[in-house]
Amino acid sequence: MAVCEAWGRGRGLRLVAVAALSTSLAACSTLSKEECQTADWSAIGERDGAAGYVEHTRLAGHAKACAKVGISPDQALWRAGYASGLSRYCTASNGLRVGESGGSYGGVCGLDAEVGFLAAFDVGERLYRARTDLDQAKRSVADKQDQVTELLQSFGDLSEAERLAAHYDIAELNDDILDHQEDILKFSRELVLAEEAVATYRATLAQPGS
Repeated sequence: MAVCEAWGRGRGLRLVAVAALSTSLAACSTLSKEECQTADWSAIGERDGAAGYVEHTRLAGHAKACAKVGISPDQALWRAGYASGLSRYCTASNGLRVGESGGSYGGVCGLDAEVGFLAAFDVGERLYRARTDLDQAKRSVADKQDQVTELLQSFGDLSEAERLAAHYDIAELNDDILDHQEDILKFSRELVLAEEAVATYRATLAQPGS
C-alpha cells in the first residue's frame, strides 16, 4: 500500500520510470468491495484524471479490484470522466501546485498541454526542493549538535583513552556542523530565489489570457 499512497511524491517519474511504477500500481487495490458495487464510473474516472493517474494502470487496477466481486468497470463511462478530469489536471496552474507540493508527473498530458504543465511544474518543484534541502540541512545540524552534547555529557564515565577518542569524534562532528551550516546558507538563498520565481510565475498565470 505504500506505493499506492505515495505514488505522487518525488519527481522521478516523468516518462522513464512510469512503466516500472505502473507495474507496482497495478497491484494496488484501488476500490473497495462497496465502491465497486455502487460505482459511478464517470465520477471515478473524473477523479482519477484530476489526480493525474496513468490511464491504463488505473483502469487495470479498478478491473482487478472489482473482479473480486464479479464486477467489471464501465470503460466508456470511466474514460469519458477521466478525460474531463485530465483537462483540469493538465494545466499550468496545477503543474505549479503539483511541483510545489513534491508531487510527480506520470506523462499523462497531451503534448500541447504538457509543455505548459511541465514548465510550471519545474518552477514549483524548485521551491519544493529548496525547502526540502534546507529542512534536511537544519535537521543534520541539530542531529550533530545532539551527538556532541551526548559525548560531552559522557566524559565523566570515560577512560582517558576513550576521552581522547571522543575529542576526535567531537572535532569531526563540529566539522560536519560547519559544512551543514554552509549548506543552510546556500539553501536559504536558493529558497528566496525559488519563492520569487513561484510568485512571478503565479502572477503571470493570473494575467488575462494566460
